[in-house]
Amino acid sequence: MSAFSHLLSLIRFGLTSIGLVAGLILVGLAAFIIAVRLRVRTSRDKRRTIVFFHPFCNAAGGGEKVLWLMVASLLKKYREKVRIIIWSGESASVDEILTKTQTRFNVKIAPEDVTFRQLHYRRAIVPMPFLTMILQVLGMIFLTAEGLWRYPEHADYFIDTTGLGFTYALVKLCLPRALVGCYVHYPFISTDMVSKVRTGRDDYNNSQRIARSPLLSRLKQNYYLLLLQTYIQMGRFLDFVMTNSSWTHAHIASLWGNRLGTKRFTKLFPPCTVSVHSQNFSAPKKEKLLISFAQFRPEKRHNVQLRIFADLKEKHPEVMKDVKFWIMGSVRGPEDGELLNELRSQVDVLGLKDQVSFKVDLKFSEILDIFKKASFGLHTMEAEHFGIGIVEMMAAGIIVVAHNSAGPREDIIQEASDFKSQCGFLAKSEEEYCDALLLMIKNYNNNSEQLSLLRQNAIAKAESFSDERFQEKFLSIFESL
Repeated sequence: MSAFSHLLSLIRFGLTSIGLVAGLILVGLAAFIIAVRLRVRTSRDKRRTIVFFHPFCNAAGGGEKVLWLMVASLLKKYREKVRIIIWSGESASVDEILTKTQTRFNVKIAPEDVTFRQLHYRRAIVPMPFLTMILQVLGMIFLTAEGLWRYPEHADYFIDTTGLGFTYALVKLCLPRALVGCYVHYPFISTDMVSKVRTGRDDYNNSQRIARSPLLSRLKQNYYLLLLQTYIQMGRFLDFVMTNSSWTHAHIASLWGNRLGTKRFTKLFPPCTVSVHSQNFSAPKKEKLLISFAQFRPEKRHNVQLRIFADLKEKHPEVMKDVKFWIMGSVRGPEDGELLNELRSQVDVLGLKDQVSFKVDLKFSEILDIFKKASFGLHTMEAEHFGIGIVEMMAAGIIVVAHNSAGPREDIIQEASDFKSQCGFLAKSEEEYCDALLLMIKNYNNNSEQLSLLRQNAIAKAESFSDERFQEKFLSIFESL
């Protein structure tokens, strides 16, 4: 037999094996779905059961605020008519989670008002350094399967508030009577990500090694396209969708379409505690303090912020000599902790130790105290889907420079036709960031009236994203289902 015949035989065997494995997986999934449906207990409770899927419900980020404000709004209006269940992967106790929710978000929820369902395999969705996305997808499915098997109970509503988008088919097939919905902070995968790989651009999720290799880029592009097509299909299993910004809404509409109609496919800006911040804002005098306010994650690009500050200090030592830079944020786990340690090392290397400080896992009251002092804010994430931290800084009269893309550009700061209507600054390159910060700091030194006008505009703009508006719109969406 020739080598070519051997090759054909191997290919046929491989295709047959793949088909066999795929068939066995499908049979296994079907058996699992049938078993779960048989095990689901019919509830005698007349209340509506609402399951929120949020494995990192104690992470104290913007996504967690969305979750807890949704819960609080439902309890406030329908306390006797709803039963709230949280699928959580947290090891912290109920009291610890709810105490942190109150101290971080100023949202008070009684332990008896929510039921937590403990998921033991949350680590399955923690990003890995290799094959990150496919392993996360498999982890999502596994974690969802754990929840469905471990807690086979009736649900009227199942709401994913984390972004575990590859689970909707499994949930809908196992709980066919439940209305399945989600709050999308950003698409798990988008055409922008595919384009980034296609054009060979290196970034936090596209390493330089892959970006410089045509073969690896092509393989990764096909891998992304496969995930994208699967993600598109997941939208078919949803009964309602909420998106957090104009940018996210447009991307999700391009993937999942508008088949649900305007009532069940809605834009819901995330909640921002603007009233508390604006009440505590003392206009007459703020300190020469620059702050950053975001979780310690690679995509937030804190390393870029440090380079910007170092560049300003080197080129304008007199202007920058008494400017302090405080980097505020929360740490979710070991990976975030490692990033924080890298940033601290970068501060030492750049010689910024005297002016840069890290403020980690602060209480709500501590955040308020810093917001009262700070004059300027820095936000460097590219394609930030919305930007809760930006809005909350603006509500305290802090003038923010944010990336000229996505949420900050389309919904928050936007482009102003004249200075009188401007509420902040947008920048793309590090040079543009430096120019904007330098302008603000010089105006501060000159006690400029322009800064006062910018602060007033920032506060006025922030008020359109209040907690109250979020709760009102969420309840109107819920009531329309």
